[in-house]
Amino acid sequence: MDKKHKLAAFLHLLSSILFWFFIVFLTFDTALNLFFENSEIKTGENSKIANSKGYAIPMKVSLNLKKEGYIYKKGGTSVQVFNDEELNELYIYRHYTREFIEEIKSSYDEKRKTGSNFILADPEQQGNFAFTNRAFDSKTRIIVKPKTTFLTIMLFLDKYHSILITILILYFLKQIFYHLKKDLNFNAKVSINVKRIGILLILAEILGAIFNIIIGRHISLVNIETEIFYSTAFDLSLNPTIEFDLPMFITGLSLLVVSILLNKGNDLQTESNLTI
Repeated sequence: MDKKHKLAAFLHLLSSILFWFFIVFLTFDTALNLFFENSEIKTGENSKIANSKGYAIPMKVSLNLKKEGYIYKKGGTSVQVFNDEELNELYIYRHYTREFIEEIKSSYDEKRKTGSNFILADPEQQGNFAFTNRAFDSKTRIIVKPKTTFLTIMLFLDKYHSILITILILYFLKQIFYHLKKDLNFNAKVSINVKRIGILLILAEILGAIFNIIIGRHISLVNIETEIFYSTAFDLSLNPTIEFDLPMFITGLSLLVVSILLNKGNDLQTESNLTI
């Protein structure tokens, strides 16, 4: 067996192992979510696999830091001043003059700092970095326990459709490498399986986006309750987002084109063999 056949044989073995691994994982994880409300499996003296029945929803987290400043209070009157220099006369009492605000600043009853800022510490505390942005967006996932049958089904499908598609892709990869390790020439079966993988990649992204849209329509607000008053420090919002992997979608389209080329190559090879 030459090196090319050995590589195909190795990839066939690898895809077979991954195929059965994902089947076992899917069975195990599905059983935990369907039949156990809260489950733990001890894997060592200080380690365990814990599962709490729930499903992940993709979220976009937006954090906007408010400008640092001070709130001055005197005789029931409150005035907010940013950076202790820039006066914000529109914050609470628009009709107050600059002179009135300056008077409160000079003889206040209470002074409280507001706002927030990023702090990036370095080992030598030299302050080598200064932040220029006061807002950033990121993505995360929150774990929820649906209380309706419809949302339970949607979240279940959203969680497991990608695993099911991954298992199918591994199966077709296994078939491709099986045929290649036997014969590295153009093969109609290889072309068909490449086309199937391309369709599955496209389907995975489309289904994921559809499930995200349906689930997101049932969420109007994600609120964080806390005993700490932080509204003068920053604004934090979480909004449902749509997960769509454009590179993976393009890869699926590319595999469809590759399958057409492979099929064409197989036709040419068949014609050549008949001519000979």
